[in-house]
Amino acid sequence: IPLTSYNTADPSVLDNKDMIFFFTDYISHTAYTKFIHIARDRKMKFSYLHGVNMDQVIKQIYQNGV
Repeated sequence: IPLTSYNTADPSVLDNKDMIFFFTDYISHTAYTKFIHIARDRKMKFSYLHGVNMDQVIKQIYQNGV
C-alpha cells in the first residue's frame, strides 16, 4: 500500500486483498484506526507485525497468514 494512502484511507487500496498486516512500528494511530475500521467492515483477516529484523518479519507473515 502506498504511504500516501494512509493520509486518506482510501478503501480501494484494500480491494482484492486476502489479508492485511499492520506493521505496528511504522503505522500511525490515525492510519491504523482508519484501516482497521475498513477491514472489520469488510470482514477481512488481519494480523500485526513488529520488528526490524526482516527475516523475523517474514516468519511472522508465514505464521499468521499462510
